[in-house]
Parts: sequence; C-alpha cells; structure tokens
Amino acid sequence: MLFDQLPPEFNAEINAWLFKNAIDERKPKDTDEQFLYKTRKKAIGPFKKQMWHLGEEERAKVRHALGERFELLFTRLGVLNTKDAVTKFVNTPEQHRQPQDFGAAAMVAEDVSGLAD
Repeated sequence: MLFDQLPPEFNAEINAWLFKNAIDERKPKDTDEQFLYKTRKKAIGPFKKQMWHLGEEERAKVRHALGERFELLFTRLGVLNTKDAVTKFVNTPEQHRQPQDFGAAAMVAEDVSGLAD
C-alpha cells in the first residue's frame, strides 16, 4: 500500500535495490511481483530518509491510502465509534516516569536557559 503510492522513479529505485540486496530470498517459482511484495518491507530502513523527505503531495497520497485502509479494517472489525465503550471498560492508570526509570541515571539535563520560544 505504501509502495504503491510512492513516485514511480523512487519505487523503481527501491525495486532495483531489492533485486540486488534481497534476491537470495526469492523462491524459484516466485514472479517478480511476488518477490517484491514479500521483500519490500526490507527496503524501509535503507530508504527511510528519502521517505521522510518526500514532498507534501506524495505524503498526502500515502496518508490518504493508509486512512482508507484503516477505515476498511476498522469497519470490517466493527470497531468504529467505540471510544466511549473503551473508556467505560478500560482503566488505564496514569504513569509518571523519570529518565532514571529507563537506565538514564547519568543523563545530565541540557541547559536551555538562554533559548527563547
């Protein structure tokens, strides 16, 4: 879904990378399309920076496609408009954590006193 929304030249670059770097995962009977479908998730890491720097138009296409997909899934699962039911039956306690809770005992707070908003 994500890859279908990318600019064609970017998608071609990703596909070329997969044929070079993930070809060992291709099964003998896989078509090119099957191989790309199964392995394209491996291209997210190497191409993450380029994906983050896509233009607004391309990002809007991706957001729209993801929104439609989630709406379809939530509709089929019957979980649309269930916030009130979740709030009624699920008790989520507040959690207050400090950097030390994550092993950051030696972490020193950055001095931001001279910075303005």
